Amino acid sequence: MTDEAKDKFLAWCDARGIFISPKLDLFSPFTFEELTSSRSMKQYMEPEENKLPIGSYVTPPSIAENVEKGTIQSHLKSHKPPLSNFSSMSVYLMHEFATESSALSPYIEILPQEYSNSLYLSDDQKEGLKGTTLGSMIEQDFFERQFTKSILPIVESYKNWPTNGDENLIERFRRAAGTVMSRGFHDGEGRGPFILPVVDMFNHSCVFPNISLKEDNGVFIVVAREFIGRDTEKVFNSYGELSNTQLMHTYGFVEEDNPHDSVDIPIDCMVEQYRESGEESEDKSCSASAKIEVLRDAKLISERGFQISKEDMLPSSLITTAQVLLMDDEAFEEYRKDPIELGEDMIGEEGADDYLVAVYSLVLSTIEARMTSYGVSFRDTYLQLKDPKLEEAQRSICVLRFSEQTMLLNLKSQLKEEIDEIVGETQPKPVGNKRKTNEGEKKKQKKQRR
Repeated sequence: MTDEAKDKFLAWCDARGIFISPKLDLFSPFTFEELTSSRSMKQYMEPEENKLPIGSYVTPPSIAENVEKGTIQSHLKSHKPPLSNFSSMSVYLMHEFATESSALSPYIEILPQEYSNSLYLSDDQKEGLKGTTLGSMIEQDFFERQFTKSILPIVESYKNWPTNGDENLIERFRRAAGTVMSRGFHDGEGRGPFILPVVDMFNHSCVFPNISLKEDNGVFIVVAREFIGRDTEKVFNSYGELSNTQLMHTYGFVEEDNPHDSVDIPIDCMVEQYRESGEESEDKSCSASAKIEVLRDAKLISERGFQISKEDMLPSSLITTAQVLLMDDEAFEEYRKDPIELGEDMIGEEGADDYLVAVYSLVLSTIEARMTSYGVSFRDTYLQLKDPKLEEAQRSICVLRFSEQTMLLNLKSQLKEEIDEIVGETQPKPVGNKRKTNEGEKKKQKKQRR
């Protein structure tokens, strides 16, 4: 980025009424060791309130008010059927990228030409994501199909599209969509995504954000959460309590010690393990598919499957599904009349240790099957992370995979310990986030199981 581009952007901000504290250094270079995103901002003293008044941020044309007739905003706002806010904002940015005299030119000039989020993943990077939650979300050629089916007709229907914007339309859309994904914000009512110049230059931290963003009567305001007095201290916002999958997909970076990280387990993974046990009913009305349908209809499980997180290692939906799959025909016919959540507290009502072992064993085999989907062992991922020559993008993918494998490995270990305790081989230990108990409570629980 040239000094001229920086000066033009600052002048543009001033002309639009954007107040930037003079204590902020907007363009400070960070090393990769300091953060894993291209965004950066430092400060020299406690920052004042930074204000972004209405009219200085970019609103999706689909929800914009008082748009001028004949403009691209008017075209997008009146489109039938109505466009999503994401699509209308992306097409609007495509138009502005191609317009030499765009009012957004000084802002556009400081934007990256490419991003590191999921829209820009190479084939090798997609291969590295095999087995991860993000890898399962990326459909082959989805972006190209979306452009051809949904975006291109909108562009072609606007007769005043810039003549210099005809070439590489799909790449222009990729940059526009990448910008909206990586830099879009929503207000307190969930409306958006808005593009907030300057505000979008703050990097993210899930652990120690020291500023916050609020919206007040049409003005977005950035304020320090606490005194930030150390010279050249990095200034961080929080984009929310996001997993590494969400961060990588949307923004193109991960956090190594992310307390909000999670890993998904497909429902089919458990169903396959159950069927391999040979316990599935011959009665189609009580088959695994029928049981899963009942759970879905009752909204006890989602299409996404089971989400294992650092905060909830053994979700109730996982235990509930295992118990329902293991029900005999008579028990299931009774259960389907009033399907309810069957968490860990319900285990043991059958009154036998072998039932507990069966439930935990089904969950354990599911975890083990999920771990094989990566095609790379936990040890190999660990060794890859130790490679000093690992490129930034590949390192982020390894961090993502390593975190997921660690969560699954920890849960596998805890489930094994629980099964061993039930059969009397080891001392009891809690699974997941199951509440801890004293020795008296443990004896009482074991008595109840029997």
